[in-house]
Amino acid sequence: MKGRTFACKCAARYHGKYCQNKIDACYGEPCLNNATCKILQDGRFKCHCVKGFEGDHCETNIDDCTFNKCQNGATCIDLINSYECKCPVTHIGRFCEVKMEFCSNKMNPCENKGVCVRQALSYRCNCLPGFTGTNCTINIDDCEHNLCKNGAICVDGIQSYKCECISGYTGRFCELSPMSSNYYPNTSPCHAHSCEHGVCHELGSDVFCKCSEGYTGKRCEQLRAAGYVHDDSFIALEPFSASPDGNLTFTLITTASIGVVMYYGDNAHLSIELYNGRLKISFLHDGRPHRIEIYIKGITLTLKIDNHEPQTIVNSGPEEAFILISKNFLYVGGIPTSVAIKAITAFHLKQPHSFKGCISDFYVNGVVVDFDKAEQKERVLNGCFKSVDLCSGVQCYSGTCTTNSSLSNGYICHCPPGYSGTHCQRREIFCAKEKFHYHHVEGNCRSTEQIKNSRCYGWCGSDSKQCCTVVKSKRRRLKMHCRDGSTTSQIVRIVRKCQCTAEAACRAT
Repeated sequence: MKGRTFACKCAARYHGKYCQNKIDACYGEPCLNNATCKILQDGRFKCHCVKGFEGDHCETNIDDCTFNKCQNGATCIDLINSYECKCPVTHIGRFCEVKMEFCSNKMNPCENKGVCVRQALSYRCNCLPGFTGTNCTINIDDCEHNLCKNGAICVDGIQSYKCECISGYTGRFCELSPMSSNYYPNTSPCHAHSCEHGVCHELGSDVFCKCSEGYTGKRCEQLRAAGYVHDDSFIALEPFSASPDGNLTFTLITTASIGVVMYYGDNAHLSIELYNGRLKISFLHDGRPHRIEIYIKGITLTLKIDNHEPQTIVNSGPEEAFILISKNFLYVGGIPTSVAIKAITAFHLKQPHSFKGCISDFYVNGVVVDFDKAEQKERVLNGCFKSVDLCSGVQCYSGTCTTNSSLSNGYICHCPPGYSGTHCQRREIFCAKEKFHYHHVEGNCRSTEQIKNSRCYGWCGSDSKQCCTVVKSKRRRLKMHCRDGSTTSQIVRIVRKCQCTAEAACRAT
């Protein structure tokens, strides 16, 4: 026997030079999705799957939608050992079997006296002034652009606000300091001086008024600048006559591409609107001040912008001259809804959007207009500002607002995942993966390289973080390096797919 060699032919389940090692068929955890691994007599393994999975390694999520009971065009969403019916907007219920009777006595979602209007597949709420939102639940924050001064507190109302002044300050916007009224010494020149919309300051033996935003005049008595940031904003001036001659001049600043600048009249009318960034002949949505001059004489109308070459049109209609005598208001910066409907129907305007920006130094037939004495002012700010932020007053809810002059309203809301709508006001059901890289740490050991994994995030109808969960994963063995210099391995779960669960607590209501 000397000099001879031998080899052992091992029986099933054993290995090694002398067949001394028993094979662990379940080494490496080959069974997925929480399945149980069982070693068989012949050295192989068998995976016992949890409900909802099948396959040699329990890797396949059984399609529970094969025999679903979803009704009325609903979409079946396969879950783990169950399914969910995603209903169209017209139905609700576990299987979408209940039809939603929008705007009925039993189902009127509009709040705060909003009017419910039934539509083909849904509904619309026409909100009263001062409210917004899908169901008119949101009181528009009128304090967003408040003019309260000197530490005053703005108190939001319904389509209005008021300023609560700190001790000593007065005025509509608390703009008058304690020294602006009866607090001046008897010897002060300001004691007998009245600054209507400003604060009196001494200058030697003389005085001057420092005016609040938009006001001018020796006593700050005239409001000559108005800011437009809200929808449905306008100023209504007293009727204006341009027969046979008349003129209008004003300065505007805007970055929006459309908006009603001025509208006047009924059958015989004069309309000036910004459309695609143009006011008849020039691009004006650059955020800079532009002086507009309009002259009416006989049958000709002349438009002049920034003292450039004037453009003239001649009335080719049956009338011998432009006759603009109306009992209606001269609207500046926008028009009321009722007037807009008539103007669009009569083809006087292309669109009824409110102007966004500033209008100042408005002259009618050579006389400057005091906006404070206007017949009506709706949602207009006092004064113009150095720059016009079209995102001011825009509530994008969970999103962010950026200006975009190519759009009709001059801005766009960028919605995060799970939100939609013009102002990101609609919350959508979604469940997604968020990828990240990290070093796995277990005790005093750390993975030798970074791994790529994911976490589930989203909204499934409930704010619970347990509703958007992992439905598919794989296991990966990592090489670990420990502080004592040794090496080891660790199995981690790598997320492959996330999905909303079917639990009742997680369903959208």
